[in-house]
Amino acid sequence: MTRWRACAAALVIILAHPAVAQDKAPVADYALIGQAIDSGRLVQARAMLANQRLAEGNETSTEFEILGAQLALAERRDAQALAAFGDLKTRGVADCRVDAGLGVALVKHQRAREAVAYLDMATQACPERGDAWNALGVARDLTGDWKESESAYEMAFSLSDNKAGIMNNYGFSLLLQQRFAAATRLFAEALRADPGNERYANNADIARAMAGAPIARVSAAKSAVADDAEDWARRLNNAGYASLLAGRRDDAKAYFSRSLHASDTYSHVASANLAALTGDQ
Repeated sequence: MTRWRACAAALVIILAHPAVAQDKAPVADYALIGQAIDSGRLVQARAMLANQRLAEGNETSTEFEILGAQLALAERRDAQALAAFGDLKTRGVADCRVDAGLGVALVKHQRAREAVAYLDMATQACPERGDAWNALGVARDLTGDWKESESAYEMAFSLSDNKAGIMNNYGFSLLLQQRFAAATRLFAEALRADPGNERYANNADIARAMAGAPIARVSAAKSAVADDAEDWARRLNNAGYASLLAGRRDDAKAYFSRSLHASDTYSHVASANLAALTGDQ
């Protein structure tokens, strides 16, 4: 089987963690730690958790453990987060943050069907959690349940402040369904909501190439500044790969050829892809 090389287009799993009542009311420090995690101030959150650990000693509270698991997930320590949330669930901790966190961690480990079960529980118990709805949309995409994923994204969109991230995820869902034109429109909307986001711009390139529309030398993430040669070569190569996935072999060949001549430092990648494409014919 031919092995193709291209930069991955990442999905966005939005993490938001509103406070939920535990077996005892969280102290103020816990609320502040949760706010730091929610807003992406992860260095601060880690320091605050360390201070809280010193205050609690060896007898850490359930709230502390939940926040620690959330921080691990936010810092992309996915295996650690999965273990921590799994342990909390095994011990019978009833908290939709645990169900949501476990579901997100399972999605990141490509265990989508298991993730759906926990994310369903999280959204039923705490229907105001936009992060759980968004993650449920991603999980439903992975299981090919398109109607359910669309409903989940619509709920997430109505509840979350990160509209661009949800549009990006739903756009990627449309790519998986080969609805390329609709995906192109959604990625454009995501970029309008969050100008300069390179992930969304990369996905927009992929959608345009799959739809048979040309990509522009001026990246949507860089306003009016044209990409340098290496970035342009990378984007051309990715557009070629996307065209190939959409069955547009002639477009793919053209993109790979342009990438080959656009940058000396990136030419080996485009050359390998072009050779593989020619060899497949």
